[in-house]
Formats: sequence, C-alpha cells, structure tokens
Amino acid sequence: SRMQAAIVPSEVALEMAAINGAKAAMGADAIGSLGGGKKADIGLWDLNRAEWRPVVNPLGNLVYSAHGSSVDTVIVAGSILVEDGIIKTLDEKALLREAKPVAQRIAECAGVLHHAKPAWPVE
Repeated sequence: SRMQAAIVPSEVALEMAAINGAKAAMGADAIGSLGGGKKADIGLWDLNRAEWRPVVNPLGNLVYSAHGSSVDTVIVAGSILVEDGIIKTLDEKALLREAKPVAQRIAECAGVLHHAKPAWPVE
C-alpha cells in the first residue's frame, strides 16, 4: 500500500518496474534503463504539482505519490508522444467520447451490464 513505503523503498520499486520489467519482457538489452544502444524512452513530470511537494526524495514522490496527470512530457524512441501534458498521438477527447458506448457493449456481451447501472437515476 502507499502507506507502507518502508516495505519497498522507492529505488527498489523503480528498479522492479523498469529494469526487472525489461528483464521479464526479455528486452533488457534494449529497454529498462538508459544506456548506449538502448531505446531512449523518457518521461518528465511536472514537479510543481501538489503530489510532488515536498520533494525530499524525488523517487519517493514518483513511486508513491505521482500519477498520470502530473506527466508533462513522454518521449519514446525519439518521438514526443506527450508534451505539456497533452497527448500528441491521438485525439483524446474523441477517444473519451467513444469509451462509454464501447464499455457498455463490452459489459452487455459479458452479461454484467446490470452491475454497472447506478441505483439512482443519473443522466
């Protein structure tokens, strides 16, 4: 849990996600860390947001407090995918408009739509 940071130090958690994740994906020679000959995928976060304050240990903030909305820039294989917090590779508003009907179709097909309906009328 986020309240148990002493169990897994932030440095260990980041290594588990990045380096060990790359090993698990059989791609440690190309991903998981920055180095010569590796893909330079980089994420930058906006440290001027509440979840980043106070910044005593930036890795601690990243692992235990940050979330996707504080991402400022994402660069993958040299291409900027997110800049100033805005996704550059797709129309986010259109995607969000499509999400509700698609989710409803999935729930209908799975036979669980009745679990998703609110108990009170909501429009």
